[in-house]
Amino acid sequence: MARIKDIARLRDVASPTVTVAVDRLRQVGLVQHEKSGYVTLTDEGLRLAKRLERRHNLLREFFQKILGVEEDIAETDACNIEHILNKASIDNLERFLEFAKEHEGDNGNWLAEYINRIK
Repeated sequence: MARIKDIARLRDVASPTVTVAVDRLRQVGLVQHEKSGYVTLTDEGLRLAKRLERRHNLLREFFQKILGVEEDIAETDACNIEHILNKASIDNLERFLEFAKEHEGDNGNWLAEYINRIK
């Protein structure tokens, strides 16, 4: 739960910008904007937020741990592409990261093993 002014401050944008965005989200059933000024997620909004958080975290982890990208860049890149990837790509990325963690200390050819596993 947050107020328009709090969201604006957090995102470093003007309050009217947030008001327009919140109204759009309200129209599609993702948030409720109460007369007291508080904005809350609906059940559908919460489901979508959790899905985006999962995507974001997987992408950030991939950029940092696999590609060696610095934290701030990984965070920005994850933010930029989390909305456009297909669910199948995210699911495969998650499997890849799990596989990489399982084989982290292996000296063998774990990447080739992974590629053979997904074929």
